[in-house]
Amino acid sequence: MTTADVTIRIGDAGDLTAIVNLNTAMAVEMKSKVVSSTRLRDGVTAVLDCGTRGFYVLADSVGTVVGVLHVIPEWNPWRNCYFWKVENVFVSREWRRKGVYRAMHDYVVDSARGETDVCGIRLFAVETNVGARRAYEDAGMTQEPCRLFEIDFVFGD
Repeated sequence: MTTADVTIRIGDAGDLTAIVNLNTAMAVEMKSKVVSSTRLRDGVTAVLDCGTRGFYVLADSVGTVVGVLHVIPEWNPWRNCYFWKVENVFVSREWRRKGVYRAMHDYVVDSARGETDVCGIRLFAVETNVGARRAYEDAGMTQEPCRLFEIDFVFGD
């Protein structure tokens, strides 16, 4: 299994189950809140049905989706254009450390550079996920001195 066996592409409605399954696997692995399968399926469908909610980039190996990330356009008034915010990055365990994330990252960066209203890429990483943070740094991303704060109306905490 190498990145030569993987195609990077935009997800569509036919990928709904694969995207939901990978997001479920991510939630379990991260020991995060258990996501309702109905809520998750509806949320992924909402992205796939409406371009303003972003899009999914998938790593596909001979018809099996082995990696996913979600890109959301985030308006930045200081730059008068969008950052593409990357979230929910997940690569199946057996495909890690084989360049799959890097291939998806390069696809996003190359696509963003082709858009006149996109000024860059942003990604928030979990502090304790050292492997993921290393992959982002290896892909040329730099860590900014900021923290994410939120009020979560669904999961609380």
